Amino acid sequence: MAEEYIDIDKEKEIAGLKTESYEQIVLKQIREAAVALSKPRTGGQIIKKMVKGREEFVQVPDMRETVIRTVNTLRSLLMPFIKTKLEKEFKEINDEKEKIKKDLDEKLIKVNNVKGKTKEFNFIPPNHPIIKMRIERECDNAEKLFAILVKAFHQVRIELQEYETD
Repeated sequence: MAEEYIDIDKEKEIAGLKTESYEQIVLKQIREAAVALSKPRTGGQIIKKMVKGREEFVQVPDMRETVIRTVNTLRSLLMPFIKTKLEKEFKEINDEKEKIKKDLDEKLIKVNNVKGKTKEFNFIPPNHPIIKMRIERECDNAEKLFAILVKAFHQVRIELQEYETD
């Protein structure tokens, strides 16, 4: 059986919807990442809240994780166009990521009355301070990456527009 591909542009035209350009998709992702970065780095816990006279548990999303995910999505969207253009900057970001991992892997922690280095544990509870520290540092790194990606987007904007006409 031959593989069939769905032509999204054709399907949108049939449905009477406007087709977005790749550049517009990237711009929307830049905006989404900027909005996430502009919010306070809070959340990641469950709180009690009164809803219609009843007490309910509500999970507050962790903005740090949202920042990391939105910036990584932006990186994925831009990577085909910027892979070789900003190698030095990407290397610095990746080196920083590795440094964070190394530093945190060597920290001594205690989980369920067992002490050891972080890397020795198969499972660390998500509310453990070391996990929060890792996410905070990764979020700082994502913020630096965002600045590089926005710079890269402006450098390849014409290339993106040409990609749309092909």
